[in-house]
Amino acid sequence: MMNSLSDPKVILAALSLIVAVIALFYAHKRNPRKSLSYLVHYHLSVLNVHSELKDRVQITLDGKPVEEVYLSEIYIVNDGNAPITQADYEMPVSINFGDVAEVLPTPQITERKPEDLQVSIKLDAPDYVHEGVHLETKIPRRLIVTPMLLNAGEHFAVKALVSKPSKEPKIGGRIVGVREIAKYRSKEQRRNQAALIILFIVLIVPSYIFKKKFFPSADPVDDTFGTLVLSFIADVIILAVVNMSLDFIRSRRKKRKHPLD
Repeated sequence: MMNSLSDPKVILAALSLIVAVIALFYAHKRNPRKSLSYLVHYHLSVLNVHSELKDRVQITLDGKPVEEVYLSEIYIVNDGNAPITQADYEMPVSINFGDVAEVLPTPQITERKPEDLQVSIKLDAPDYVHEGVHLETKIPRRLIVTPMLLNAGEHFAVKALVSKPSKEPKIGGRIVGVREIAKYRSKEQRRNQAALIILFIVLIVPSYIFKKKFFPSADPVDDTFGTLVLSFIADVIILAVVNMSLDFIRSRRKKRKHPLD
C-alpha cells in the first residue's frame, strides 16, 4: 500500500488533476461573462417623528408633508468582464422602494466611473394590483435607469430621499446574458472564494494520503471510497473554519470609506 502511495505515477496523476482543475477554474474566469450587481451603500432614516408626537408634529419637505423619510444611496456596477450595451436591456434597471413608498424630488447621480459616464434616471409610478384589477397610481415609488452602455468595471451611484420605504430597496431589470442582478461582492470576497476553492483542491491529496496511511481498510474498494469521502468531509470542515476566521477578521477591520474597490 505504501509503495502505491509513493509511486511516482500516482503522485503525478494527483498533481495533474490539481493543475487541470485550477486551469479550468481560471479558464472559466477568463471567458466573457456579463454581470450586473448592486450595493446598498446606506438606507437610513433622516426624518421621523416619534409615535407619541405624530398628532402634534408635522414634517414638510419643500412645503409638502412627509413621513418616515429615508436617505438611500445605491451603487450599480458591471462586475463582469464583458460590456453591457443598450441593446442588451429587455427591461431597464429599476430601483423599487416598496408598495407604499414615495420617491421625493429630486434623485441624484452622486458618483460615476468613468466621470463622463452618461447616466439618466427618472421617477416612475408603477401600476399596482388590487383584487385582481390593475390600478394606476401617480405616486413615484421607484426609479428607472435609462438603458446605457456600461463597460466592465464601470459603475454609478444613485441617491434619493424616500418617504415610507420598505426595509431595503429592490433592484430589478432583465438583461441579455445576466441571470439576475445580485448583491455586489467585493474583490476581497471573490479572492477569498477563489483561494478557498484552490485550497480545497490542494487538500484533497494530502487528506487522501493521510487516511490511507493511518486508517487503512482491508477491502481496497471500500478503502478508496471511504478515503475519498472522509477526505472530502475533512476538507469541508477545514474550509469552514478558514472561512469563519476570514469573516471574523473582516468584521474587525475598519470599514472602507468607499463601498466599491
